[in-house]
Amino acid sequence: MGRLVAALLILTLTGSLTAQQSGQVDWEQRFKQLPDPQRMKDNMQRLSARPHHVGSPYDKENAEWILAQYKQWGWDAHIEEFQVLFPTPKLRLLEMIEPLHPLSQPRPQHRPRQTPQSQPESRKQFERCPSG
Repeated sequence: MGRLVAALLILTLTGSLTAQQSGQVDWEQRFKQLPDPQRMKDNMQRLSARPHHVGSPYDKENAEWILAQYKQWGWDAHIEEFQVLFPTPKLRLLEMIEPLHPLSQPRPQHRPRQTPQSQPESRKQFERCPSG
């Protein structure tokens, strides 16, 4: 009798598990069909079409567009505003202080004088390079 009850219990559990699994598979298939690559690409292009740093006009447009999307999907959504410190430069300036490339370094001002080997004391003398 105990074996019969155990067998019925196993059959009942496996039957309900297969029903749950088929329901799970249905939900998984529906969920996999939700992301549309073309729609995602279009949304990303729309959101990143222009610079949208904090407080910019396009940032506000993006926020309002996202809010409209949420409301279209039935969400109870709203925009909250926060006062944040976002320092922005008033002037943007790029200056080249000096060349950093090794070939563009200034030439040395002095060079050794070419002298014959017979006069070693004259090798220590230098002459000024012509400018230009």
